[in-house]
Amino acid sequence: MQKVKRIIFNQNRVREDELIKRFKKEYLSSEAFVRSSIYWMVNSNSVDDLVQETFLKAWKGYEGFQENSSFKTWIYRIAMNVVYTHLKYNSTTLVEFEEVPQAESNLDLETSDLISIGLMKLTPDQRQVFSLHYQLGFTYKEVGELLEISEGTAKSRANSAKTKFVSFLNKNGFNYE
Repeated sequence: MQKVKRIIFNQNRVREDELIKRFKKEYLSSEAFVRSSIYWMVNSNSVDDLVQETFLKAWKGYEGFQENSSFKTWIYRIAMNVVYTHLKYNSTTLVEFEEVPQAESNLDLETSDLISIGLMKLTPDQRQVFSLHYQLGFTYKEVGELLEISEGTAKSRANSAKTKFVSFLNKNGFNYE
């Protein structure tokens, strides 16, 4: 009986070690993607905490991951659920453009602030598609697969987000066409 318990324990340990190795590989290949996806949705000091929470939730559910979709799609869904929960319970007031410090000597900082504020003016759905397509370089088809929407819907949301974003930039003195 003792020998059987040892064999089962060793088999479980080997399976657990393999699971850890696979998750670590997935983590290393997707951490930057998850971080930038979260950043462009919340653009706050909470990004590190949200990334950590995303991977913690992913690890807890990893053994049940069916691989019916790619890990990237699966982890993205988890990240967006974490983001939406954060946004729901942490309503933050965005800094209005007029309140952004105008530092003539630091045009890059001013432009960065303007872009961040412009992105926060988009709805979460628009921001998601805009970020995935224009900032992270995904095709409309890939965006549709990640968000579980049609390619046409992804394209439509991206274009309306771009129109709204460009309009905001132009209204605030940044001429973009």
